[in-house]
Amino acid sequence: MEQVIIIAFFAAFLLVAIKHYRSTLYEYALASESVTLFQLVCTILATYIGGGLVLGIINFGYKGGMVGFVIGVSYTLGFVLAGVLAPTIKGLASRGHFVSFHDFVESTHGSVCKRLVVLVNFVVFFFFLAAQFVALATLLNVLYGAHFYVVLVLGSVFLIAYTAISGLKGVIATDIVQIMILSGVMLLLVLPALVMKSDWFRTFGELPAEHFTGLGMGAVFAIGALLFSGLSILVRIDAWQRIFAAESAHTCRKAFFISAAVIAPFFLLYTLLGMHAKVVFPDLDADAQTVPSLLKYYFPNRVLLVVAICSIAAAIISSGDSLLNVLAVNVVRDGKRWGGEWKTVADGKYRDTKKGAVLKRRVVVFTIILGSVALLVAICVPNLVHLIIGATSGLLILLPMVVGGLTLQRPSCAAGTWSVGAGLATLIGLFYFAPTLAFVPALLLACLVYVTVTRLQRESGKEGYSDDASLDVL
Repeated sequence: MEQVIIIAFFAAFLLVAIKHYRSTLYEYALASESVTLFQLVCTILATYIGGGLVLGIINFGYKGGMVGFVIGVSYTLGFVLAGVLAPTIKGLASRGHFVSFHDFVESTHGSVCKRLVVLVNFVVFFFFLAAQFVALATLLNVLYGAHFYVVLVLGSVFLIAYTAISGLKGVIATDIVQIMILSGVMLLLVLPALVMKSDWFRTFGELPAEHFTGLGMGAVFAIGALLFSGLSILVRIDAWQRIFAAESAHTCRKAFFISAAVIAPFFLLYTLLGMHAKVVFPDLDADAQTVPSLLKYYFPNRVLLVVAICSIAAAIISSGDSLLNVLAVNVVRDGKRWGGEWKTVADGKYRDTKKGAVLKRRVVVFTIILGSVALLVAICVPNLVHLIIGATSGLLILLPMVVGGLTLQRPSCAAGTWSVGAGLATLIGLFYFAPTLAFVPALLLACLVYVTVTRLQRESGKEGYSDDASLDVL
């Protein structure tokens, strides 16, 4: 029976991919800009409550208790803010004729800043994608006990191939099914198992007090996670792609508001699972053994174990394919030569199917190349928590630049460039010594630099100065 479930699971992905293989560039990259409210909510939730975050937040719950839910509260607030700003972003895109996050950066802060942001986003999304690969390998390893790196390579190759074939339209189609399956398994199987095995949470009394205060990983991390984790949504290129792909600004707003209401209970459940694992298995290697040990404890029945693992694996694939598709599309669209071709096709409402087919093939090739690079990152850094923290930290240093671009009438090119550069240098310098806290000084310095350079340029009469002198502060 378990073999049938596993074969059906992987076959379903391949069927969806094959169905969308002949899609046009417009469908492959932007899902024809016709994503409905229901589809948008499902694809947002599949990315943010599925994927590596399932295992990541469970591990946070294991190591620090309610700090995992603190991150969930921050994401809830971030979704509300994204809902407020989504119509503005959608309107700017229509007026400025840009179709990517990097187009927005170039239009507000110039090409120098854009190139730096592209570099940061490459590193960030390699880390995010590597986290999905590690999470998928960790889960699949539970079933057969094969060597971790063998499962890592096989699972990653499947995800890369599926994404290369299906494109965004196929990704969204599977997101709908995946989030429904994950929700059903979590609510109907995992939650009842947690309640029964923990004796209605009575066994949680064995945990140390700091596991209930949200300070299990330190006050600085808890405060930083609450204030800044959710804001990373505003600088994620996959979130911007979802906004561009939506059928209307009103749909964007409602989708993020609905997602905000749904996401917090899932983060609470993931956190409680991690805390219960700490009660049952107090001495585990939190990054590698928590979820596998917990699932085996909850589901001694092999069939139920397979169902639970496949549902979470589906969510991981759902998150991973979105990240990889967005990354590959942006590489081709933001390339110096190919970007001009893409703009020409886009200005013609994607009616030039011949040029569109050429660009689509390039996206497919880069999907394979970039997925392979992310696999190498996963092999070199198979630590799920560090990958997620590193990726989120990299996103946060872009926040001052994005806020300035959305709120200032004439954003400073120099401010954006120096802000991102200073934040990146600080993050790189501190991450090795304090991986969980490096984002705090990096973000604060990025904010300080952006405000200071903007003020200096205003005083010198160079506000919104041309991109050619974007590194000239004075």
